[in-house]
Amino acid sequence: MFRRFLLAILLPAVMATSAAAAEKISVACNPTWPPMELLDDNKQIVGFDVDMIHAICKEVGLEAEFRNVAWDGIFAGVAAGSYDLVASGVTITPERQKAFLFTEPYYNVSQIIVMQNGQSAASFADLKGKTVSVGDAGSGTEFNAAQIFEAYGMTFDDINKQSLGFTDSADKFKDGQLDAFFVTAGAPTTCITDLATSNDFVILSIGETEMQYLKDNYGYYTEYTLAAGTYDKQTEDATTVAVKATLIAADDLSEDVVYNVTKGIFENIEAIKATHAKGAELSADSGVQGVSIPFHAGAEKYFKEIGKLG
Repeated sequence: MFRRFLLAILLPAVMATSAAAAEKISVACNPTWPPMELLDDNKQIVGFDVDMIHAICKEVGLEAEFRNVAWDGIFAGVAAGSYDLVASGVTITPERQKAFLFTEPYYNVSQIIVMQNGQSAASFADLKGKTVSVGDAGSGTEFNAAQIFEAYGMTFDDINKQSLGFTDSADKFKDGQLDAFFVTAGAPTTCITDLATSNDFVILSIGETEMQYLKDNYGYYTEYTLAAGTYDKQTEDATTVAVKATLIAADDLSEDVVYNVTKGIFENIEAIKATHAKGAELSADSGVQGVSIPFHAGAEKYFKEIGKLG
């Protein structure tokens, strides 16, 4: 029976236990999600996930080889053994939970709802009847958007739904072809930073009642405040939800391996932070929050040792 683990901190253990057998690991990535992963001017894959993995590889004497893989085939590839890991800001969704097991995530990515400034939308409910991009079809962004609509007693039928990626959404928003669009990404994210250089916009907050609904019905959500000034022209705090980014790897790892990787990453935060500013947001406390399914035994062992789980 096919099973795969979605492991927030699996990578260091894989490398630490594989060093004698292999000098290089193959890592799949879909570099369309800055700042987690993107292509630079030389078409090289860069970003937080890349920096984190390279830093850990350096510590254990391995080399990571990144492969640019289309998102719609990335999970099938790891299932078939085409590569060792997926490091592409993988979020937890109900559909993925049916096929995968998860351990602790390593990073919060917030759900951001960008609205044209000066329009009548004072709240999320006012999006009814407007043209809204909810992310690529089948993406984590689309899953998140559907659940937020559900919290407000709405569905995609209440809007003129568009299924566009972040860059296309921002471009059409600039041209006035969209009233709003959803982004699930670490803040600040490039598409909104760039948007702020040319357009006025507002970021919608999620109401208290709807926030509680999401946390009660989908345990992987946590509340997140996007502070004023995160983006130019953002003059007020925005309260939204965050989900956890994860790495994905094969399930043929022992409790000791997962224990060692969990310990390895959370006891080397300073080294990770030195390679990328987003490393500052890693913490054992956030690693145990917003997780709606059981931890792997190795991860559970580590978090109990340091007093983060009872």
